[in-house]
Amino acid sequence: MTTTTTVARTILQQLGGNRFIAMTGAHTLTDHGEALSFRIPERTTRDHINYVKIELLPIDEYELTFGRIHNRNYVVVTTIDFVPVENLRETFTRFTGLETQL
Repeated sequence: MTTTTTVARTILQQLGGNRFIAMTGAHTLTDHGEALSFRIPERTTRDHINYVKIELLPIDEYELTFGRIHNRNYVVVTTIDFVPVENLRETFTRFTGLETQL
């Protein structure tokens, strides 16, 4: 990601920043303009989720998409709409089983 302030960088900070990355093993972080996506190790997650995309909606809430990527196949496991920022970490934990903080 670039060094300028972006929506993706803000989302990462709301998740916990570098501590979130350390706690979850998130990697391949990608800035999509109004969204952040990343990979997580599937061996540690519920439903073998290994891809997450978090998109800012026009109403200042988030859409979280949890999926699985295997080879060249991508399957959406679930999508959760209208998540307020105060529920972002809890929603991530509920669907992946990964804690975002100690």
